[in-house]
Amino acid sequence: MSAEGALIRTAECLRYLADLIDAQLADEAPNFDHLLSSYIQTRGEMSRHFRIACRETLAPDPTRLQSVRQELEKYMARKYGEHIPSKYVRVRSYTVFHAAAYEMLVDKHPNAVGSSVLRVLSGDQVHTERRVRELRDIGILVEWRKSSGEFEYYLDSATPDLEQGATVQARARVLEDRSCTPQQREALLSLIEQVDKQAR
Repeated sequence: MSAEGALIRTAECLRYLADLIDAQLADEAPNFDHLLSSYIQTRGEMSRHFRIACRETLAPDPTRLQSVRQELEKYMARKYGEHIPSKYVRVRSYTVFHAAAYEMLVDKHPNAVGSSVLRVLSGDQVHTERRVRELRDIGILVEWRKSSGEFEYYLDSATPDLEQGATVQARARVLEDRSCTPQQREALLSLIEQVDKQAR
């Protein structure tokens, strides 16, 4: 759906709610249960369409994050390829929200993006800020500060730290591999640490 189409649907939801409230106010015996259930359903639909409009308008090119992932995997292959199995030399996948958030952070750099704006992009009022911080796991230098009572997020640098991202990703792949024995896992983590020290 295009941004324009999403905004049209958002406006339709708003008009529907306004008409519904007007009708209830005009009724001598308003049905508040009906009003409440209709509000909850319409609010969810309106939020979804507005989120689409925001992503299409404010973060139209989600391929930037994919480019970072590809660059990081190449870096990991050069750094660890001769030392650990290839299944650990890969970068985790990310969500549409991660891509949109990164796009916005890059476009706003060096300025910050408010957490309330990011929550609109994610549609999640609980885990949004944790997901933004997850970008650090691939070397994206996301920092935060508090301004006027709200957390803001910004890029400390527009250039990802591939060294940091490679270490985090390699360790994460080892730790999530359930086929490893504790001894094998410890040996792999130790090997990653040795390679990191040699690279410094």
